[in-house]
This record gives sequence, structure tokens and C-alpha cells, in this order.
Amino acid sequence: MAEFKRREEAEKRKRMEEEAERERVAAKAAREAEKRKRKAAELEAKEARKAARAEKAKQRREEKARKHALKVQREKEASAKGSGGGKKQPTKSQLRAQIRKLLKEVDIKKVTPKALRKMLEAHFECKLKPRKDEVKECLMPYSGGRRILGRIGIGLRL
Repeated sequence: MAEFKRREEAEKRKRMEEEAERERVAAKAAREAEKRKRKAAELEAKEARKAARAEKAKQRREEKARKHALKVQREKEASAKGSGGGKKQPTKSQLRAQIRKLLKEVDIKKVTPKALRKMLEAHFECKLKPRKDEVKECLMPYSGGRRILGRIGIGLRL
């Protein structure tokens, strides 16, 4: 009978150990499944953030393009109006005549094309920035071949 009890206890221990092993394996499988779920959720969140960043970048590009289109449209409207509040632009001969008058009043060695253009804008009451090359060209005969304001970048010999 003692032998029987020992066998029974050994079988009981063996069953308990097997059950404990099954529980450990099941717990490990559960942990791994949870880990996979977490990784999948993290990956999904990362993809969502990436998509949100891409959408924001797209919106910024669209907004920039819209603003640029508005700016171009305003510039076209302004040039169509003559950029002077509806006032007519002066002709080239009118520009030359006024430049001649202004150069009698100022020192050509100290005046810049921009300053002269500003004086012309005040006289004609319209914007002449789109015609700044034309103003420089009108100054050429009075400069004696000297470069006026070479830092402007166009590099016309005036």
C-alpha cells in the first residue's frame, strides 16, 4: 500500500508539474500575443502620424500655391491698371524729359536710379518699379558710361 501511495503521489506531482508547465507556456504565449498587439498598435499609430504629417504638408503646399496665385493675380491687376491707382503711365519721352529736369536739380554723381525713380513716381503719381530698367536706360546718356549702382545686379552701364 505504501508503494501505491508513493506512485500516486509521484503521478500527482507529475500532473501538477505538467499543468504548471502548460500554464507557463500559455502565459508566455499570452505575453507574446500582447507584445505583437502592442507592436501592431504602435506601427498603426506611427503610420497615422506619418499620414497626418503628409496631409499637413499637402495643405501647406496648397495654401502656399493659393497665396502665390493671389499674389500673381494682384500683380496682373495692378499692372493692368498701370500700378498707379488708375493713372496712366508716362511715355518714354515723358520719362526722358522729366529725368532731364530732375538731373538739373540733383548731383548725378550722388543720385541713384532708385532715388530718381522715386522722384519720377512722385511726379507722375504712379508706380514705376516694373519699368526700372527703362528708367536706367533713360539715364545712360547722362552718366558718361559710368556704372551707377552696380550692386543692383542688372549691371547696366550708365
